[in-house]
Amino acid sequence: MERWWKIAIIVSIICWLAACKPPEAEVTAVPPTRTLAPTQTMTATAVPPSPTPTALPTLVPTETGTAVPLPTALTWVTQGTAFLQPTVPISISNATQLVELARWGRGEINDLALSDDGRWLAVGTETGVYIHDTEDLSKLPIHLETPVSVETVAISSDGTILVIELLGKHIQVWAVDKRQFWYDKVAYTEALKFSPNSEQIILNNSDGVHILQTVDGEIMQTYPDAVGAEFSLDNTKLSVWEKGVLFLYSWPAGVLLNQTESSLFQTVEDGEYDSRIADVHFLPENELLMSALPINPAYGETGDVLIQKASDGSVIFTAYAISPLTEPTKYVCNDPIYYWNRPPSPQPWQMELSPDGQVVAFIFRDVGYDGDVGTYTSVRFYQRETGQLLYSVEDGIVDMTISPDGKTWIAGLQDGRLQMRLLSDGAVLETVDDYDAPALKTIVSPDNELVAVEYLNGIKIFQAANGMVTHKFSANRIAFAPDGETVALGYDDGRIEIHSLRDGTLLKTIFGHSQGVTALVFLSSGELISAGLDCGLNIWQPKDGTLVKTLENYIVEGEVTGDPVPVRVWDLSYSQGNEFIVGDFAWSIGIWNIQDGSLLGVPELENHLKSSATSSQLLAIAGNPPMVGQLDMEHKFTELWRGDDVAAAVAFSPDGKLLASGAISWTINGQGDALQLLLADSGELVHEITSGTTNITGLAFAPDGRYFVSVTQDGVVRLWGIP
Repeated sequence: MERWWKIAIIVSIICWLAACKPPEAEVTAVPPTRTLAPTQTMTATAVPPSPTPTALPTLVPTETGTAVPLPTALTWVTQGTAFLQPTVPISISNATQLVELARWGRGEINDLALSDDGRWLAVGTETGVYIHDTEDLSKLPIHLETPVSVETVAISSDGTILVIELLGKHIQVWAVDKRQFWYDKVAYTEALKFSPNSEQIILNNSDGVHILQTVDGEIMQTYPDAVGAEFSLDNTKLSVWEKGVLFLYSWPAGVLLNQTESSLFQTVEDGEYDSRIADVHFLPENELLMSALPINPAYGETGDVLIQKASDGSVIFTAYAISPLTEPTKYVCNDPIYYWNRPPSPQPWQMELSPDGQVVAFIFRDVGYDGDVGTYTSVRFYQRETGQLLYSVEDGIVDMTISPDGKTWIAGLQDGRLQMRLLSDGAVLETVDDYDAPALKTIVSPDNELVAVEYLNGIKIFQAANGMVTHKFSANRIAFAPDGETVALGYDDGRIEIHSLRDGTLLKTIFGHSQGVTALVFLSSGELISAGLDCGLNIWQPKDGTLVKTLENYIVEGEVTGDPVPVRVWDLSYSQGNEFIVGDFAWSIGIWNIQDGSLLGVPELENHLKSSATSSQLLAIAGNPPMVGQLDMEHKFTELWRGDDVAAAVAFSPDGKLLASGAISWTINGQGDALQLLLADSGELVHEITSGTTNITGLAFAPDGRYFVSVTQDGVVRLWGIP
């Protein structure tokens, strides 16, 4: 993050497109176009008749050769760049004036693509596309900003043309050197590919496969029933496949040369298939390999992969299903039963073939569990001729691509790293840590000057004035001390560390839990409460690490033996006014008396809990449905109102009058979440923002109320206020 290039204080996107020269730090020379050498072609063979593909007059470009202005978007401010600081606290009277002041982070990696010569790497993220020079991944990439997430990306052989799919079903074609797109059309796609000579683009979506001309976006050919397509390396053949049949055409004539059915592709009585073609790749000698996924009609895909020759359908080898990569989370301790069944075998999501055709790679991915934002993957490399497993990598790899020289492969990891690895054994050659892991929670320091974000893989502390990262920790939980001088960090091994905020010095280590720390919160007295996976709930004196008291566990009946077992607490909040603690369980909350550590009650919420927030006597609960209630002197919860949508995060303004909510609503512009400001006591909507707020996981107001922070699951941090 520290290597981010610096831009002017606030540069509007309109200015960026229409008038402003891009910063010199970003400008990269465009490489010369590479001329492809001809390779061996294939002899046409007689085949049974097949439906003739048709050209459809769809996906016409808006205006050929003319730059299309981006939709009006909020100003981008990078880390380390000062922005106009808000001076007025956010209130009911001015909430409608709320705007995004700054946005930090490149976002989580969604897709990778290499140019044909292997020089240019395009990385699609939540905030746009970043184009790296693979000769030195640490160099600043070219950044093409987009208003919403880039889901799929493809880059031409010379690195000058980019095709992307945006969240919300938009296909765009960009001129990289001009940093403008000249083609924009509403269309959903499952894959984007350039032909080897970059003159055509393969676009496959729910309407079939379309072959577009790169120069103007005109459709050359459409295959309505196809689910995928691939050009041969010499650009003279085109393979197109349906669920169980592979067609081989000459190109550009479009003459059908051959067709092959997957050898295990059969129809059963209920119309389901017992295997389907997942991907097809050309070998250097123009032999076609296809991967088929066997399907159990009753239970779906088995997790096996069959590699077959397209010429006769013969099976070369089988990559058998692997064991699940994740374990269900237990919400109680000392009990072996999980609240969800184990997932099926991980499914293959991506297939890659080395340029010489000798190595086949698959990404297997687990489906995960409700509320689990982690990506659990295994990338497995097989010897193509024998099917021998060469090695596997299980590091949460979201996407990968093999270099054209066949020596290396590049991986995009969920924890924000780009890695270049050897193809021979997977050894890491280069790592760049410039992207983001999913963000789960955010906290603002008592003096309003620092913003801490808990990511899936660690913690970053930003300066609120400019987004500069001041500290990075490998911890998973953080809490600011009331005096603003120290910070507490909780780790996966159960230890708690107290650090100085001035220089990050470690002041004290507390070995507080036998398993990972799940929550931390400071009391106004300066004492620290921690919760852990071991179901412990303790109050500590952070200066000397002494245990002050242990809070009473919430006990339930075990599912197996019926013995009493404690419940885990996943988050904590502290009510300054009433001096009580609220702890989040998976399905409800607990309320504790701080003075004696007793459990005061567990309200029946009828809510699938995601998080909670306290303010004086009010308690807000994010979940399905979101709700706000009042806690009386007896600490009983009385519901005041509940919302219609699902809320993933909530936060009270310092005066307790406004509630910020990250609402999940799939009817809002088709984008997902909306950021809402509501009257805390009634739930009345005051203001709503839908742009750039997908998958909100954390919200926090500054103590003085001048701004608040939202973090999204894709890792982007946004600051909001009244300019």
